[in-house]
Amino acid sequence: MFLILAACSSNAGVDPHLTQEEILEQQLRQVNTIVGKWKIRRDSKSFAYTNSCQLVSIEFTEEGKFILKLSYDDTDGSEEVYFRGLYFIAFNPDTTTEVSVDRVLLMTDDYTQGASLPETGQIATLTDISIESDTGIAFDLSLGSATDAVCNTQDPLSIQAAKEAEIAPDAPEGSNGQLLLREWRLIDLTVTLPSETEGSSVYCQFLADQFAYYCLEENGESTTDTCVQPHTMTFTFTGYGTYLITVFDIDLNPIDYMEGQWRWQPDSSSFDRFQVIDTEEDWTSATAEDIQDLSIHRLSEDIFQVDEQSSMDAPDGSEVTVLLRYFFQTADQPIPANSCGDLNDYLED
Repeated sequence: MFLILAACSSNAGVDPHLTQEEILEQQLRQVNTIVGKWKIRRDSKSFAYTNSCQLVSIEFTEEGKFILKLSYDDTDGSEEVYFRGLYFIAFNPDTTTEVSVDRVLLMTDDYTQGASLPETGQIATLTDISIESDTGIAFDLSLGSATDAVCNTQDPLSIQAAKEAEIAPDAPEGSNGQLLLREWRLIDLTVTLPSETEGSSVYCQFLADQFAYYCLEENGESTTDTCVQPHTMTFTFTGYGTYLITVFDIDLNPIDYMEGQWRWQPDSSSFDRFQVIDTEEDWTSATAEDIQDLSIHRLSEDIFQVDEQSSMDAPDGSEVTVLLRYFFQTADQPIPANSCGDLNDYLED
């Protein structure tokens, strides 16, 4: 499913010897090359550093979505910021014997495509795109007005990037290896004690814990009285080992991001178990405490349920193992009503 193909420029001017089938075939080839996670080559002169702002990575998914990661310097040191949304590819109509990409537009999630594409993207625009190979690309990046608060660059940044390897390129169509790769909205979280057969919802407590985490100042003093409260959150899993948690306020504006890495467990040939770690960790050196093991309970085109074994303190002070079950639906479905109320009520004084 390539949302981006709907944004192609007119094919007027393309060599008449290219049939519509050939044009579509070449467009699909270009799209398949662009989809993926691109890491900036830090050892090249093209690594962008303008106005204390660096491009770290950019990832394009098959769903027509992107994740752009930037870092910048402020008074407290280096900070990372994420931009996500929809991307659209405009193909060059002036080719003779082949189709090439004219520009890639990075737009906000709420962008609505009109009769034609704009010249520039709200978040960024990629131009002068040179696909060097299936794993190498060069382009100029111009940041849009949506990034002005953190990266106000005047000139395009010349970028060279290398594509990371897919973690399961041979996963069969319709298998868990393919179904997991999308954006999921968390709609419930339950905990089941060893003595119980049914779980109890702790979703509001989970939201409150996330709220307290991102609202803490560096000195440890809570700012939850003035901090914007989360209303919902999504988890995006990509085929290149990235998962991104996006926290939204009641108006569905992103207010926090958390990035991590994920992979299928090495012995999970049926794609029913996977692992996650923090983005700062490395799989080769991560300890058992660093790795979170998860088992898929149910996964379909629009529903995802995953289990985690976790430890908690029992009322008598002993440690017991409990089952946490996360309930997701695809992010494009209507958001269930949130009855949590004021999240401060779930936090200890």
